[in-house]
Amino acid sequence: MVTAVSDLRGGDDTGGTEDSVRWRGDDWIASGRRRYVVDSDDELTTAIVFAVADARAVAPEEIGDPSLYDCVDIGALERLVSAQSSSDLARAESEVRFDYDGHLVAVHTDGRVIVYDPVE
Repeated sequence: MVTAVSDLRGGDDTGGTEDSVRWRGDDWIASGRRRYVVDSDDELTTAIVFAVADARAVAPEEIGDPSLYDCVDIGALERLVSAQSSSDLARAESEVRFDYDGHLVAVHTDGRVIVYDPVE
């Protein structure tokens, strides 16, 4: 389930930079990153799983439950990134944020995937 969509052109109410963000009243720090290239053979889910694995310092094969497909509509997310990368909308960078097993995952329309952990 997508829980936030932000337009990053002029700053938004979620605040933050790429290394840290404030979301839903909490501070988060980047812990994993990957890049999704729309016209490659790679899949967006692969980039997300590898970014989560980086954040957890584990092998991607160790990422199990919950299923990514239970947390976000991957098809809709892929269509958003694909549509914006192939149109004039690409200049209007946006991101989709969602919860994944205690992590905040941000998928940017330019293909950046950033996983954040809560600051404790």
